[in-house]
Amino acid sequence: MAGYLLTEAQYHKTRSYIKEARGNFMAALFTSVIGTVLLMIPALGDFLLLWSGARGRRTGSVFLVWCTLMIINIYYILKGMGKKFGRGSDYDLISRSDYECFSFPVTAKLPNQNNKAPYIVKDEYGNEYHCISYLDYKYAESGTEMVGVALSNGKRFAMQQYDASNPYAKEQASHCEY
Repeated sequence: MAGYLLTEAQYHKTRSYIKEARGNFMAALFTSVIGTVLLMIPALGDFLLLWSGARGRRTGSVFLVWCTLMIINIYYILKGMGKKFGRGSDYDLISRSDYECFSFPVTAKLPNQNNKAPYIVKDEYGNEYHCISYLDYKYAESGTEMVGVALSNGKRFAMQQYDASNPYAKEQASHCEY
């Protein structure tokens, strides 16, 4: 594997892909935390009514909802810590430049069942790479040289060496003098 440096555009493309991939998780976590905070005062009132021994048809229902939201928050935080957010997550590693970058030839392209991400290609060693964009995946034929980004947590991403959304980028890159 030859050493390779990411261009600024490739770095931002990889970082935005990782950020977008964790977006739904972060939105669910944020919504759950906000809901828990907003229900804290009514839940405390319900808890005090239950504690005092008051009986009513709705006594304790807000407190039960609040407890459920707390359990969901704990689940999301434990599930995502170090994977979707926090130290050691993909976003953290790419932001801290804790990755290795190299060029590799594609040997296989896994079929995409649902016509949506992840789009996966393989190298000669059997390593799987998530393609950053559909066009990178679409134009990745066997033998195509791609840029590989291996994060220190083992996740791997791939992109074309040229901008796959520009049909003339490969031609323009071959005419550039270095």
